[in-house]
Amino acid sequence: LVWQIRFGKKLYQGTLPRCREKPGSLPHQAKHHVGPGEGPDLSLSTRVPGDSKLWSQGALAAVYTAGALMPVFLFGANAVRIQQELGFGTRELGFAVSAYFAAGGLAAPRIGVLIDRIGTRKALRLGMLCSLVASVVVAWLADSWWVGALGMASCGLAHAFTQLGLNRMLVQGGSATNGALGFGIKQAAVPMASLLAGFATAALVPGAPWRSLYAGAAAVAVLLGALVPSSQTNQTLPLVPRVSKPGSRLKRLALAASFAAGAGNSVSLLIVDAFDASGFSDNAGALILGLGSGLAAASRLGGGWVVGRRRSDGVLELRLLMAVGAMGFVLLAISGGSVIVLSLGALIAFLAGWGWQGIVFYAATRDVGIPPATSSGIVLSGTMSGSVVGPLAISAIADAAGYGLAWGVASLALVAGALTVPRRG
Repeated sequence: LVWQIRFGKKLYQGTLPRCREKPGSLPHQAKHHVGPGEGPDLSLSTRVPGDSKLWSQGALAAVYTAGALMPVFLFGANAVRIQQELGFGTRELGFAVSAYFAAGGLAAPRIGVLIDRIGTRKALRLGMLCSLVASVVVAWLADSWWVGALGMASCGLAHAFTQLGLNRMLVQGGSATNGALGFGIKQAAVPMASLLAGFATAALVPGAPWRSLYAGAAAVAVLLGALVPSSQTNQTLPLVPRVSKPGSRLKRLALAASFAAGAGNSVSLLIVDAFDASGFSDNAGALILGLGSGLAAASRLGGGWVVGRRRSDGVLELRLLMAVGAMGFVLLAISGGSVIVLSLGALIAFLAGWGWQGIVFYAATRDVGIPPATSSGIVLSGTMSGSVVGPLAISAIADAAGYGLAWGVASLALVAGALTVPRRG
């Protein structure tokens, strides 16, 4: 993660082209280099468009988020069938899914800089193109696990293009009172897309090939790529001087997101197995997984609404959610043989430990002097890095010493994230 932050810093220095001089602009504005804290404030509080755009932009963000993520969620929902047909085991499945996080995380800083140059509309089309490539690779070309991993890597790029482009749109279309809620709506679409993939898999006609689901995902990607609305995505940023480097606040947000994402992804990936290891049925674990996904979506919506109503920068809310999520993981660690304590801890972990994502991106875009897609790209790099390392480490601990210690480590990761969140800026 430290390497990626330095990598993003180097990418940002001098990569933005000189802004074309427009009538009424000063020539020196395009050449002047400023440091963090100088120059125009790109935070949501400086934009005062009408609040009527909130729900239309939120719905647009939710649809495109789901479209970009559908290939990886279908891969997880059909994991058993894919493993049986292609002949690989759980380890290879983990590597294939990790390719999604690794590709998106490594490319996010560069993609963020690019999107601030090309705009949201092109970013969404590139995201849908990557999603289409992922679906085509898995549906028609996959004959081994590594080909599936290539498809997941393309899906990771789709996620980066789509998320960062949508963040840029929400910054330009939001106000101080509704901007955070727009981010909450967008991030709430992630667990909902996972549920949609699960329902689509369950509704598949018996005997029908799993590859047909990817054919549907490819068709959706083509449709969404062709229907990107220009009215919502063709805004341009004001003239922005180049900054020398991302500030320490942004770096700390990326590191905090990395810690918290490792814990949040772990509970979503391992909770069913944890129920089985505790002597309870897989159906009970699946039920808690479904309820927890709904709670995570509700938390992202509610967190955005609270931040907007308070006109907050999101720092206090981030710390509170991570701290409460850590308590949920403590309950998981001490649950023993109690299904009530295990279920309660899991639901709290989903609600708070995985409900902060909308707020962290909102907070990132408030960094003064750094364009929104660039700042979001640095934080997304941290989030996806944690999503690779966290589940691998926590699952290894669970195999070696049991889930009690594993959930305890996840709790410490959330505490570290809460302590790393920067001071209110």
